[in-house]
Amino acid sequence: MNLWKRIQHAGRVVFRRNKVDAEMAEEMRFHRDAQIDTNLTAGMSRQEATRAANLQFGHIDAVAEEGREARGFAWLTHLQQDLRYGVRMLLQQKECTFVAVMTLALGLSANITIFAIIDTFFFQPLAEVQKPSALVVLIRETNSRPTRPGLLLKTTTGRMCRGWRMRWRCYFVRCT
Repeated sequence: MNLWKRIQHAGRVVFRRNKVDAEMAEEMRFHRDAQIDTNLTAGMSRQEATRAANLQFGHIDAVAEEGREARGFAWLTHLQQDLRYGVRMLLQQKECTFVAVMTLALGLSANITIFAIIDTFFFQPLAEVQKPSALVVLIRETNSRPTRPGLLLKTTTGRMCRGWRMRWRCYFVRCT
């Protein structure tokens, strides 16, 4: 079955479920009646033939459910039923719905804001820098109070940066 046929079949199963169920019930009734006729021609009474056909065919609701499962896309029908039930429950309990919607709105807005901040500071290039590839990080090491054995990292001041720039003749280092 190609993709377009599968999509049409799924739409029919979900949106025209009553018509499909009616067609399936008619087909099951036809097979049950055919079995009753076969039993009658075998010499059974009408009551015995009906009882034997029902026993052979099985419980009608169970067979109908098996038919729905065999049709495929049962998960889509179940999803539709669950969504309807959820909306119905949300409409009945308005306070709970309000709290849930506000919680979702707050969470979404917080996530969007945090991502915008992270995107601005970490993923977007700096506007004032002409050569981003020439940026360096200057860190000095001392032994006064080590965070690791023998090493203490301290930030670099502007005065130190200007001194290093003069000493090493680094013209790409911008000291502020």
